[in-house]
Amino acid sequence: MDDNNIKHILAGTDHPQTNGKLERLNYTIKSLKPYFTTWDEVVYYYNYKRSHMSLCIDERPGVTPSMAYEEKGVSYMKSNKFIKELI
Repeated sequence: MDDNNIKHILAGTDHPQTNGKLERLNYTIKSLKPYFTTWDEVVYYYNYKRSHMSLCIDERPGVTPSMAYEEKGVSYMKSNKFIKELI
């Protein structure tokens, strides 16, 4: 994490206001696992194929996290390399 300038901040346990989004992500990813053979496939589907309601705007339905990330100026190859390094 230090190599990527990411600061690890511990959150309190059993505190939905703090952990809600991450807990939801964990639940969603675990629920997708039976449909794929590897975790890499799950993560790829979640980030590159599955649209996310929180990212969709009326005139732009179907936005994926990778699309939102790329719109901030990060290329697909750079983001894909970074994701593979995390896995």
